[in-house]
Amino acid sequence: MGENKQARVHASRRDSFALIYPAVIQTPTISNKGKTNKRKLRLSFCLFLLRNISILLMAGSKNLIINNKKHTIMKTKLLYMGCLMALSMIAFSGCEKDDLAGTGEYIDLGLPSGTLWRDMNEKDGDVHMFSYQEAISTFGSNLPTKEQYEELISECKWKWKDNYYKVTGPNGKYILLQAEGSVDCHDGSNFYIDSRGTYWSSESYSDPNSIVSQAWYLDFDNNNVDMTHWSQCLGHSVRLVK
Repeated sequence: MGENKQARVHASRRDSFALIYPAVIQTPTISNKGKTNKRKLRLSFCLFLLRNISILLMAGSKNLIINNKKHTIMKTKLLYMGCLMALSMIAFSGCEKDDLAGTGEYIDLGLPSGTLWRDMNEKDGDVHMFSYQEAISTFGSNLPTKEQYEELISECKWKWKDNYYKVTGPNGKYILLQAEGSVDCHDGSNFYIDSRGTYWSSESYSDPNSIVSQAWYLDFDNNNVDMTHWSQCLGHSVRLVK
């Protein structure tokens, strides 16, 4: 009789933990024209995992019969909850991580002007920082104007996350702007990487008191977002609009 009760206990434990295994082994796959949509895949995994965590906690609230005595599962439940909270933190650290690579899409942020912002920075081979003249000659009219950047600043919510801004528009959609630093005109060194972002606009700036050819660009760090101007020979990031 005791062996049968003990067997039921082991079966209950086995079945409870089995609930969590499909979340790891049988992760749903979502395709987008033959390619895996990683962000949707992470979200599906997290929802699937949390569903099984809820089931497991409910299963853990029942009483276990051990050695002919009923014992509440309070201690076991607390252990489950501690382990699952740690597992949830690990899972959500992956779920909440933004995809900085982007997809190349132009995102409608719901801005008054109707401007669409691309969800990734531009590259030309291995080059991802451009002088002003390089940006103008390569990307032309798809570079944002000073006015379009100012609209992005005033109409959107800017949230700093590690080394980039999550810029959320009035309609809830967002783009990510990385702090890729700025490349020096003379020695080509990249300074302020991961702490400051600089993005060219399409507009030059004329300063009668300076011999330096200048242009407007978006300039930000974790405390400030603004438009400024300085030498066109600097290497800045490029984000396109249409």
